[in-house]
Amino acid sequence: MAKCDRCGNDFDRDEAEYQFINEYPGLNFDNLEGDICFECAREAMEAEDSGIYFETCEECGTRFDFIENRASLAYDDPSSLDADLQFVWNRVGKILCADCARDHLDEVY
Repeated sequence: MAKCDRCGNDFDRDEAEYQFINEYPGLNFDNLEGDICFECAREAMEAEDSGIYFETCEECGTRFDFIENRASLAYDDPSSLDADLQFVWNRVGKILCADCARDHLDEVY
């Protein structure tokens, strides 16, 4: 059993990982910052808390905050309003930060 860094409750890491990947397809439980139970992870993801989930861009190598980059892609460029960060990942077949995703969108559109 692990202890959640946020709420202090004990939790089964395997069960939390199973719940997380079912709730958030395409995201990796291991990329959550610290030991976090599923309930706290879901609460943070739905509240769009920054500093909870990180990825590494496969194009430039930057470690980035998923929530901040998702918002950046949507709000910094009006032409990207319909493009979700995970949509771009699926389209190009790799994980990209908002800057690299925006570059890809500029090339395509």
